[in-house]
Amino acid sequence: MYRYYLALRFILSRPINLLGIIGVGVGVWALIVVVSIFDGYKEELTDQITMTSADIVIFSLGDKADFEELSAIILADTNVAQCSPRLIWQGLVHPRSGDEVRSFIPGDMLKNGRYLTLTGIDPRLESLTTGFEAWTTRVEPELQTDVSSLAQNEGWILVSADRAESKGLRRGDKLTVTTFSEGLNKIELDVIGAFETKHAGYDRLTAFLPIRTLRERIAPDKPGFVNEVAVKVRDTDPTAIAETKTRVATALIRSGLSSLDLAIISAGEEEEFFVQAVIHQSGLMKVVLFVIMVVAGFLVYATLSMMVTEKTHDIGVLAALGGTRSGILQVFLTCGFAIAMIGTILGMASGCVTSIYLNDFNEFLKGNFGIDLFPSEVYKLPEVPYYLDAKWIGIVALSSLVLGLVAAALPAIRAVRHDPLTILRDT
Repeated sequence: MYRYYLALRFILSRPINLLGIIGVGVGVWALIVVVSIFDGYKEELTDQITMTSADIVIFSLGDKADFEELSAIILADTNVAQCSPRLIWQGLVHPRSGDEVRSFIPGDMLKNGRYLTLTGIDPRLESLTTGFEAWTTRVEPELQTDVSSLAQNEGWILVSADRAESKGLRRGDKLTVTTFSEGLNKIELDVIGAFETKHAGYDRLTAFLPIRTLRERIAPDKPGFVNEVAVKVRDTDPTAIAETKTRVATALIRSGLSSLDLAIISAGEEEEFFVQAVIHQSGLMKVVLFVIMVVAGFLVYATLSMMVTEKTHDIGVLAALGGTRSGILQVFLTCGFAIAMIGTILGMASGCVTSIYLNDFNEFLKGNFGIDLFPSEVYKLPEVPYYLDAKWIGIVALSSLVLGLVAAALPAIRAVRHDPLTILRDT
Protein backbone atom coordinates (compact mmCIF):
# COMPACT_ATOMS: atom_id res chain seq x y z
CA MET A 1 0.00 0.00 0.00
CA TYR A 2 2.90 2.34 0.71
CA ARG A 3 3.77 2.30 -2.99
CA TYR A 4 0.60 4.12 -4.01
CA TYR A 5 0.78 6.51 -1.05
CA LEU A 6 4.35 7.51 -1.91
CA ALA A 7 3.50 7.82 -5.60
CA LEU A 8 0.66 10.22 -4.71
CA ARG A 9 2.92 12.25 -2.42
CA PHE A 10 5.65 12.47 -5.05
CA ILE A 11 3.18 13.70 -7.70
CA LEU A 12 1.47 16.27 -5.46
CA SER A 13 4.76 17.62 -4.12
CA ARG A 14 6.05 18.48 -7.60
CA PRO A 15 3.75 20.87 -9.59
CA ILE A 16 5.99 20.39 -12.63
CA ASN A 17 4.17 17.09 -13.16
CA LEU A 18 1.37 19.24 -14.56
CA LEU A 19 3.48 19.59 -17.71
CA GLY A 20 3.26 15.87 -18.31
CA ILE A 21 -0.48 15.83 -17.62
CA ILE A 22 -1.07 18.77 -19.97
CA GLY A 23 1.13 17.24 -22.67
CA VAL A 24 -0.73 13.92 -22.58
CA GLY A 25 -4.09 15.71 -22.45
CA VAL A 26 -3.29 17.87 -25.48
CA GLY A 27 -2.11 14.84 -27.46
CA VAL A 28 -5.25 12.84 -26.69
CA TRP A 29 -7.46 15.90 -27.39
CA ALA A 30 -5.86 16.51 -30.79
CA LEU A 31 -6.11 12.87 -31.86
CA ILE A 32 -9.80 12.74 -30.93
CA VAL A 33 -10.89 16.10 -32.36
CA VAL A 34 -9.01 16.06 -35.66
CA VAL A 35 -9.79 12.42 -36.45
CA SER A 36 -13.47 12.91 -35.51
CA ILE A 37 -13.69 15.79 -38.02
CA PHE A 38 -12.05 13.68 -40.74
CA ASP A 39 -14.37 10.76 -39.97
CA GLY A 40 -17.37 13.08 -39.95
CA TYR A 41 -16.38 14.53 -43.32
CA LYS A 42 -15.87 11.03 -44.69
CA GLU A 43 -19.36 10.00 -43.53
CA GLU A 44 -20.85 13.20 -44.98
CA LEU A 45 -19.03 12.74 -48.29
CA THR A 46 -20.13 9.10 -48.51
CA ASP A 47 -23.75 10.08 -47.86
CA GLN A 48 -23.59 12.84 -50.46
CA ILE A 49 -22.14 10.54 -53.10
CA THR A 50 -24.53 7.65 -52.49
CA MET A 51 -27.67 9.82 -52.20
CA THR A 52 -27.17 11.17 -55.75
CA SER A 53 -26.80 7.74 -57.29
CA ALA A 54 -29.11 4.81 -57.84
CA ASP A 55 -28.28 1.44 -56.29
CA ILE A 56 -26.87 0.37 -59.66
CA VAL A 57 -26.06 2.50 -62.71
CA ILE A 58 -25.61 0.95 -66.16
CA PHE A 59 -23.83 2.97 -68.85
CA SER A 60 -21.70 2.60 -72.00
CA LEU A 61 -24.71 0.88 -73.55
CA GLY A 62 -23.86 1.61 -77.16
CA ASP A 63 -25.45 3.74 -79.89
CA LYS A 64 -28.50 1.51 -80.38
CA ALA A 65 -29.61 1.13 -76.76
CA ASP A 66 -33.41 1.20 -76.47
CA PHE A 67 -34.88 1.56 -72.99
CA GLU A 68 -37.99 -0.52 -73.62
CA GLU A 69 -35.93 -3.51 -74.68
CA LEU A 70 -33.31 -2.98 -71.99
CA SER A 71 -35.83 -2.59 -69.18
CA ALA A 72 -37.50 -5.88 -70.05
CA ILE A 73 -34.22 -7.72 -69.45
CA ILE A 74 -33.18 -5.69 -66.41
CA LEU A 75 -36.55 -6.04 -64.64
CA ALA A 76 -36.46 -9.79 -65.24
CA ASP A 77 -33.78 -10.09 -62.56
CA THR A 78 -35.29 -11.15 -59.25
CA ASN A 79 -33.42 -8.53 -57.23
CA VAL A 80 -34.36 -5.56 -59.45
CA ALA A 81 -37.28 -3.51 -58.19
CA GLN A 82 -37.33 -0.66 -60.72
CA CYS A 83 -35.26 1.00 -63.42
CA SER A 84 -35.28 4.43 -65.00
CA PRO A 85 -34.01 5.76 -68.34
CA ARG A 86 -31.44 8.51 -68.51
CA LEU A 87 -29.89 10.48 -71.30
CA ILE A 88 -26.72 12.25 -70.18
CA TRP A 89 -25.40 15.02 -72.41
CA GLN A 90 -23.21 18.09 -72.06
CA GLY A 91 -24.44 21.61 -72.60
CA LEU A 92 -23.85 25.32 -72.10
CA VAL A 93 -26.27 27.82 -70.60
CA HIS A 94 -26.55 31.04 -72.58
CA PRO A 95 -26.06 34.28 -70.63
CA ARG A 96 -29.38 35.84 -69.64
CA SER A 97 -28.12 39.42 -69.91
CA GLY A 98 -25.37 41.47 -71.44
CA ASP A 99 -23.77 41.93 -68.02
CA GLU A 100 -22.56 38.33 -67.90
CA VAL A 101 -19.21 37.31 -69.34
CA ARG A 102 -19.47 35.66 -72.75
CA SER A 103 -16.54 33.30 -73.01
CA PHE A 104 -15.93 29.94 -74.63
CA ILE A 105 -12.66 29.27 -72.82
CA PRO A 106 -13.21 26.01 -70.82
CA GLY A 107 -11.88 27.44 -67.58
CA ASP A 108 -14.09 30.51 -67.87
CA MET A 109 -17.11 28.37 -68.69
CA LEU A 110 -16.72 26.54 -65.40
CA LYS A 111 -15.94 29.73 -63.50
CA ASN A 112 -19.00 31.54 -64.85
CA GLY A 113 -21.26 28.55 -64.25
CA ARG A 114 -22.22 28.06 -67.90
CA TYR A 115 -21.24 24.41 -68.18
CA LEU A 116 -23.96 21.85 -67.43
CA THR A 117 -24.44 18.11 -67.45
CA LEU A 118 -27.91 17.80 -68.95
CA THR A 119 -29.69 14.78 -67.51
CA GLY A 120 -32.77 13.74 -69.44
CA ILE A 121 -35.12 11.72 -67.25
CA ASP A 122 -38.59 10.29 -66.94
CA PRO A 123 -39.67 12.04 -63.69
CA ARG A 124 -42.05 9.29 -62.61
CA LEU A 125 -39.58 6.43 -63.05
CA GLU A 126 -36.69 8.49 -61.69
CA SER A 127 -38.66 9.13 -58.47
CA LEU A 128 -39.25 5.40 -58.07
CA THR A 129 -35.56 4.65 -58.61
CA THR A 130 -33.69 7.43 -56.78
CA GLY A 131 -34.40 10.23 -54.29
CA PHE A 132 -35.39 12.61 -57.10
CA GLU A 133 -38.74 13.55 -55.57
CA ALA A 134 -37.12 14.35 -52.21
CA TRP A 135 -34.53 16.56 -53.96
CA THR A 136 -37.31 18.79 -55.33
CA THR A 137 -38.79 19.39 -51.86
CA ARG A 138 -35.59 20.57 -50.15
CA VAL A 139 -35.66 23.96 -51.85
CA GLU A 140 -37.56 27.14 -51.05
CA PRO A 141 -41.36 26.83 -51.47
CA GLU A 142 -41.43 29.13 -54.51
CA LEU A 143 -38.98 26.80 -56.31
CA GLN A 144 -40.59 23.51 -55.33
CA THR A 145 -42.41 21.52 -57.98
CA ASP A 146 -44.73 18.54 -58.11
CA VAL A 147 -43.15 15.52 -59.78
CA SER A 148 -46.49 14.42 -61.23
CA SER A 149 -46.77 17.75 -63.05
CA LEU A 150 -43.30 17.28 -64.50
CA ALA A 151 -44.34 14.03 -66.13
CA GLN A 152 -47.21 15.79 -67.91
CA ASN A 153 -45.15 18.61 -69.40
CA GLU A 154 -42.20 19.06 -71.73
CA GLY A 155 -39.76 21.86 -72.38
CA TRP A 156 -38.89 22.40 -68.71
CA ILE A 157 -35.61 22.41 -66.84
CA LEU A 158 -34.81 21.86 -63.17
CA VAL A 159 -31.68 23.65 -61.99
CA SER A 160 -29.93 23.35 -58.65
CA ALA A 161 -30.97 25.64 -55.80
CA ASP A 162 -27.42 27.01 -55.71
CA ARG A 163 -27.53 27.93 -59.41
CA ALA A 164 -31.00 29.44 -59.06
CA GLU A 165 -29.77 31.63 -56.20
CA SER A 166 -26.50 32.69 -57.84
CA LYS A 167 -28.13 33.46 -61.20
CA GLY A 168 -31.36 34.92 -59.80
CA LEU A 169 -33.54 32.31 -61.50
CA ARG A 170 -37.23 31.97 -60.65
CA ARG A 171 -40.04 29.73 -61.80
CA GLY A 172 -41.11 30.64 -65.31
CA ASP A 173 -37.77 32.13 -66.39
CA LYS A 174 -36.50 31.20 -69.84
CA LEU A 175 -33.17 29.45 -70.34
CA THR A 176 -31.42 28.68 -73.59
CA VAL A 177 -29.14 25.65 -73.54
CA THR A 178 -26.74 24.71 -76.34
CA THR A 179 -25.75 21.11 -76.98
CA PHE A 180 -23.74 19.48 -79.76
CA SER A 181 -24.83 16.46 -81.74
CA GLU A 182 -24.00 16.52 -85.42
CA GLY A 183 -24.03 20.28 -85.08
CA LEU A 184 -25.06 22.87 -82.52
CA ASN A 185 -28.53 22.60 -81.06
CA LYS A 186 -30.24 25.32 -79.06
CA ILE A 187 -32.98 24.28 -76.68
CA GLU A 188 -35.39 26.84 -75.22
CA LEU A 189 -36.49 25.69 -71.76
CA ASP A 190 -38.70 27.04 -68.96
CA VAL A 191 -37.35 26.94 -65.40
CA ILE A 192 -40.03 24.95 -63.59
CA GLY A 193 -38.27 24.73 -60.24
CA ALA A 194 -35.07 23.69 -58.50
CA PHE A 195 -33.57 20.74 -56.68
CA GLU A 196 -30.99 20.12 -53.97
CA THR A 197 -29.21 16.86 -53.25
CA LYS A 198 -26.71 18.32 -50.74
CA HIS A 199 -23.88 17.06 -52.96
CA ALA A 200 -22.41 20.42 -53.95
CA GLY A 201 -20.32 19.11 -56.84
CA TYR A 202 -23.26 17.23 -58.36
CA ASP A 203 -25.70 20.12 -57.92
CA ARG A 204 -23.37 22.72 -59.39
CA LEU A 205 -22.97 20.90 -62.70
CA THR A 206 -26.29 19.08 -63.14
CA ALA A 207 -29.66 20.10 -64.55
CA PHE A 208 -32.68 17.86 -65.21
CA LEU A 209 -35.01 18.05 -68.20
CA PRO A 210 -37.48 15.69 -69.91
CA ILE A 211 -35.75 12.86 -71.68
CA ARG A 212 -38.08 13.28 -74.65
CA THR A 213 -37.07 16.92 -75.06
CA LEU A 214 -33.36 16.13 -75.02
CA ARG A 215 -33.72 13.04 -77.18
CA GLU A 216 -35.53 14.95 -79.94
CA ARG A 217 -32.48 17.21 -80.26
CA ILE A 218 -29.62 14.76 -80.12
CA ALA A 219 -31.17 11.50 -81.40
CA PRO A 220 -34.45 12.30 -83.19
CA ASP A 221 -34.34 9.05 -85.16
CA LYS A 222 -34.03 6.89 -82.02
CA PRO A 223 -37.29 7.19 -80.03
CA GLY A 224 -36.16 4.95 -77.17
CA PHE A 225 -32.47 5.89 -77.04
CA VAL A 226 -30.74 6.06 -73.63
CA ASN A 227 -27.08 6.06 -72.63
CA GLU A 228 -27.61 5.27 -68.96
CA VAL A 229 -30.07 3.27 -66.87
CA ALA A 230 -30.58 3.73 -63.13
CA VAL A 231 -31.60 0.62 -61.21
CA LYS A 232 -33.17 0.18 -57.78
CA VAL A 233 -32.67 -3.19 -56.10
CA ARG A 234 -34.64 -5.00 -53.42
CA ASP A 235 -31.71 -6.37 -51.42
CA THR A 236 -29.05 -3.68 -50.88
CA ASP A 237 -26.53 -5.98 -49.24
CA PRO A 238 -23.15 -5.47 -51.02
CA THR A 239 -22.91 -9.14 -51.89
CA ALA A 240 -26.43 -9.18 -53.34
CA ILE A 241 -25.70 -6.02 -55.36
CA ALA A 242 -22.47 -7.51 -56.74
CA GLU A 243 -24.30 -10.67 -57.81
CA THR A 244 -27.08 -8.60 -59.39
CA LYS A 245 -24.56 -6.56 -61.36
CA THR A 246 -22.99 -9.75 -62.72
CA ARG A 247 -26.35 -11.29 -63.70
CA VAL A 248 -27.65 -8.13 -65.38
CA ALA A 249 -24.40 -7.52 -67.29
CA THR A 250 -24.36 -11.12 -68.53
CA ALA A 251 -28.01 -10.94 -69.63
CA LEU A 252 -27.56 -7.64 -71.47
CA ILE A 253 -24.43 -8.74 -73.30
CA ARG A 254 -25.97 -12.08 -74.31
CA SER A 255 -29.06 -10.30 -75.62
CA GLY A 256 -26.95 -8.20 -77.96
CA LEU A 257 -28.79 -5.05 -76.88
CA SER A 258 -25.69 -3.43 -75.41
CA SER A 259 -22.06 -3.07 -76.40
CA LEU A 260 -19.30 -5.27 -75.06
CA ASP A 261 -17.95 -2.16 -73.31
CA LEU A 262 -20.97 -2.20 -71.00
CA ALA A 263 -20.19 -0.81 -67.54
CA ILE A 264 -22.17 -1.34 -64.34
CA ILE A 265 -21.33 0.36 -61.06
CA SER A 266 -22.99 0.44 -57.65
CA ALA A 267 -23.87 3.55 -55.65
CA GLY A 268 -20.79 5.66 -54.91
CA GLU A 269 -18.38 3.37 -56.73
CA GLU A 270 -17.52 5.90 -59.43
CA GLU A 271 -16.46 8.54 -56.88
CA GLU A 272 -15.01 6.16 -54.32
CA PHE A 273 -11.55 7.63 -54.84
CA PHE A 274 -12.75 10.84 -53.12
CA VAL A 275 -13.59 8.86 -49.98
CA GLN A 276 -10.33 6.94 -50.21
CA ALA A 277 -8.44 10.23 -50.46
CA VAL A 278 -10.07 11.44 -47.23
CA ILE A 279 -9.24 8.14 -45.51
CA HIS A 280 -5.63 8.43 -46.68
CA GLN A 281 -5.35 12.01 -45.43
CA SER A 282 -6.88 10.96 -42.12
CA GLY A 283 -4.25 8.23 -41.78
CA LEU A 284 -1.44 10.69 -42.45
CA MET A 285 -2.91 13.10 -39.91
CA LYS A 286 -2.98 10.35 -37.29
CA VAL A 287 0.73 9.78 -37.82
CA VAL A 288 1.49 13.50 -37.56
CA LEU A 289 -0.63 13.96 -34.45
CA PHE A 290 0.94 10.94 -32.80
CA VAL A 291 4.13 12.99 -32.67
CA ILE A 292 2.37 15.14 -30.05
CA MET A 293 1.89 12.00 -27.97
CA VAL A 294 5.58 11.18 -28.32
CA VAL A 295 6.48 14.68 -27.14
CA ALA A 296 4.12 14.19 -24.20
CA GLY A 297 5.94 10.95 -23.44
CA PHE A 298 9.24 12.85 -23.32
CA LEU A 299 7.66 15.33 -20.89
CA VAL A 300 6.61 12.48 -18.62
CA TYR A 301 10.09 10.99 -18.88
CA ALA A 302 11.78 14.33 -18.11
CA THR A 303 9.62 15.13 -15.07
CA LEU A 304 10.01 11.63 -13.62
CA SER A 305 13.73 11.63 -14.30
CA MET A 306 14.04 14.89 -12.35
CA MET A 307 11.89 13.40 -9.61
CA VAL A 308 14.22 10.40 -9.27
CA THR A 309 17.19 12.76 -8.98
CA GLU A 310 15.48 14.89 -6.33
CA LYS A 311 14.18 11.89 -4.39
CA THR A 312 17.52 10.04 -4.22
CA HIS A 313 17.72 10.39 -0.42
CA ASP A 314 14.11 9.22 -0.02
CA ILE A 315 14.87 6.20 -2.19
CA GLY A 316 17.85 5.33 0.03
CA VAL A 317 15.79 5.65 3.22
CA LEU A 318 13.00 3.57 1.69
CA ALA A 319 15.46 0.83 0.71
CA ALA A 320 17.07 0.91 4.15
CA LEU A 321 13.67 0.47 5.80
CA GLY A 322 13.04 -2.70 3.81
CA GLY A 323 11.61 -1.41 0.58
CA THR A 324 12.19 -3.96 -2.16
CA ARG A 325 13.45 -3.20 -5.64
CA SER A 326 10.08 -4.14 -7.12
CA GLY A 327 8.36 -1.88 -4.61
CA ILE A 328 10.53 1.12 -5.54
CA LEU A 329 9.99 0.30 -9.22
CA GLN A 330 6.23 0.30 -8.71
CA VAL A 331 6.33 3.69 -6.98
CA PHE A 332 7.71 5.44 -10.06
CA LEU A 333 5.74 3.35 -12.55
CA THR A 334 2.61 4.33 -10.64
CA CYS A 335 3.64 7.97 -10.90
CA GLY A 336 4.00 7.70 -14.68
CA PHE A 337 0.76 5.76 -15.04
CA ALA A 338 -1.14 8.26 -12.88
CA ILE A 339 0.16 11.22 -14.93
CA ALA A 340 -0.81 9.46 -18.17
CA MET A 341 -4.21 8.41 -16.82
CA ILE A 342 -5.15 11.89 -15.60
CA GLY A 343 -4.00 13.44 -18.89
CA THR A 344 -5.87 10.78 -20.87
CA ILE A 345 -9.13 11.33 -19.00
CA LEU A 346 -8.90 15.10 -19.41
CA GLY A 347 -7.98 14.74 -23.09
CA MET A 348 -10.83 12.31 -23.79
CA ALA A 349 -13.41 14.48 -22.04
CA SER A 350 -12.26 17.73 -23.66
CA GLY A 351 -11.88 16.06 -27.07
CA CYS A 352 -15.43 14.68 -27.09
CA VAL A 353 -16.91 17.96 -25.84
CA THR A 354 -14.93 19.95 -28.42
CA SER A 355 -16.08 17.71 -31.27
CA ILE A 356 -19.72 17.95 -30.23
CA TYR A 357 -19.75 21.73 -29.78
CA LEU A 358 -17.21 22.68 -32.46
CA ASN A 359 -19.91 23.87 -34.83
CA ASP A 360 -21.46 26.05 -32.10
CA PHE A 361 -18.01 27.47 -31.35
CA ASN A 362 -17.45 28.17 -35.04
CA GLU A 363 -20.81 29.97 -35.26
CA PHE A 364 -19.85 32.04 -32.20
CA LEU A 365 -16.55 33.07 -33.78
CA LYS A 366 -18.22 33.85 -37.08
CA GLY A 367 -21.01 35.88 -35.50
CA ASN A 368 -18.87 37.89 -33.07
CA PHE A 369 -15.45 38.15 -34.69
CA GLY A 370 -16.02 37.31 -38.36
CA ILE A 371 -13.74 34.27 -38.08
CA ASP A 372 -15.01 31.21 -39.94
CA LEU A 373 -12.90 28.12 -39.27
CA PHE A 374 -14.88 26.02 -41.74
CA PRO A 375 -16.28 28.34 -44.44
CA SER A 376 -19.38 26.81 -46.02
CA GLU A 377 -18.52 28.24 -49.46
CA VAL A 378 -15.32 26.19 -49.43
CA TYR A 379 -16.42 22.95 -47.78
CA LYS A 380 -20.04 23.07 -49.00
CA LEU A 381 -21.28 21.70 -45.68
CA PRO A 382 -24.16 23.10 -43.58
CA GLU A 383 -22.20 22.56 -40.37
CA VAL A 384 -18.91 21.21 -39.10
CA PRO A 385 -19.15 17.41 -39.34
CA TYR A 386 -17.86 15.03 -36.69
CA TYR A 387 -18.07 11.36 -35.86
CA LEU A 388 -16.85 10.02 -32.54
CA ASP A 389 -15.63 6.48 -33.05
CA ALA A 390 -15.60 4.63 -29.72
CA LYS A 391 -13.03 2.16 -31.07
CA TRP A 392 -10.61 4.93 -32.07
CA ILE A 393 -11.07 6.71 -28.71
CA GLY A 394 -10.26 3.45 -26.96
CA ILE A 395 -7.13 2.98 -29.07
CA VAL A 396 -5.98 6.52 -28.27
CA ALA A 397 -6.61 6.04 -24.54
CA LEU A 398 -4.79 2.70 -24.42
CA SER A 399 -1.84 4.07 -26.43
CA SER A 400 -1.59 7.03 -24.08
CA LEU A 401 -1.50 4.81 -20.98
CA VAL A 402 1.07 2.47 -22.51
CA LEU A 403 3.19 5.46 -23.54
CA GLY A 404 3.03 6.77 -19.95
CA LEU A 405 4.28 3.45 -18.58
CA VAL A 406 7.07 3.25 -21.16
CA ALA A 407 8.15 6.83 -20.40
CA ALA A 408 8.17 6.08 -16.67
CA ALA A 409 10.07 2.80 -17.04
CA LEU A 410 13.52 4.30 -17.65
CA PRO A 411 13.52 6.64 -14.60
CA ALA A 412 12.02 3.85 -12.48
CA ILE A 413 14.78 1.43 -13.49
CA ARG A 414 17.39 4.08 -12.71
CA ALA A 415 15.84 4.53 -9.24
CA VAL A 416 16.02 0.79 -8.55
CA ARG A 417 19.70 0.64 -9.44
CA HIS A 418 20.70 3.07 -6.67
CA ASP A 419 22.72 1.47 -3.85
CA PRO A 420 21.02 2.53 -0.54
CA LEU A 421 24.32 2.41 1.43
CA THR A 422 26.04 4.67 -1.06
CA ILE A 423 23.06 7.03 -1.11
CA LEU A 424 22.87 7.35 2.70
CA ARG A 425 26.65 7.73 3.05
CA ASP A 426 26.84 10.47 0.43
CA THR A 427 23.86 12.36 1.80
